[in-house]
Amino acid sequence: AAPRCILGADVVCWEVCISPLLRTIRTLLAAASTEEASASTPEATPPRAYLGFVCRAHRTESEFLEKASAFGVSVERVRLSTFLPPHWLTPDGAALRQHADLPAEADDDGAEGALPEELRSQLRLEVLCLSLTPDGLARELEGTDGAYVRPEVVALPC
Repeated sequence: AAPRCILGADVVCWEVCISPLLRTIRTLLAAASTEEASASTPEATPPRAYLGFVCRAHRTESEFLEKASAFGVSVERVRLSTFLPPHWLTPDGAALRQHADLPAEADDDGAEGALPEELRSQLRLEVLCLSLTPDGLARELEGTDGAYVRPEVVALPC
């Protein structure tokens, strides 16, 4: 059976990996959608992929979002307040508090200031929910994909 829920963490790091990642996600979501369509009692929720990452390069993030659309994959940002405890978040619930601002109970070991300031990440955690658009499903089932270009394998002489 195809997976109905795909989880990934720190998988959107390098631009060269974006197309193969999206192709894999689209293929798996399409397989689950196809199985669901042939089942006598379809699931209430369509198959989804959830990706957690820290944005290290805005260019990579922008390219991921552009290519996702080209692959027929829709992307929604998940608010951190839907799955993290309130004391870990800024008052608006949109971002993680800085490590030094967290209460002692937020740390597993209860140690205050365990990391030196220069080692703490100043980057934001992102969680994306990906689902297949009707166009993405049709292109996957037809085997047509203008967005994905299979890399050419070249044999080098030894």
